[in-house]
Amino acid sequence: MANIRKIKLDNGAVYSIFDEGALRLNENNVLITGNGIVDEAIIRGHFRIVEIDDIPVSEVITNVLVQDDITKEIKRRSTDKLLEDIGGISYKLENNGVLSLQVGKQTDD
Repeated sequence: MANIRKIKLDNGAVYSIFDEGALRLNENNVLITGNGIVDEAIIRGHFRIVEIDDIPVSEVITNVLVQDDITKEIKRRSTDKLLEDIGGISYKLENNGVLSLQVGKQTDD
């Protein structure tokens, strides 16, 4: 029995996906859905998923599966660490009020 997931793209389009397990990162680290039409819009149209079931992506996805380059083992990786890996920025606010920023890989593109 399939579970229906509703996603909203940053262009305002809303789609229902009939397999919640299909949400995954493709070979270019883009979050895709498993639905060909939606994935084409995300990959070719340069859209990105901003909500899953009416909840912002930043609150929904806390971990992703990644493959170790050397051992080829599949491991869980936090989205904060993934953002650091691909050049994003993550942050953590400690109870004592200290804000820590982690800046990911920087390129000269």
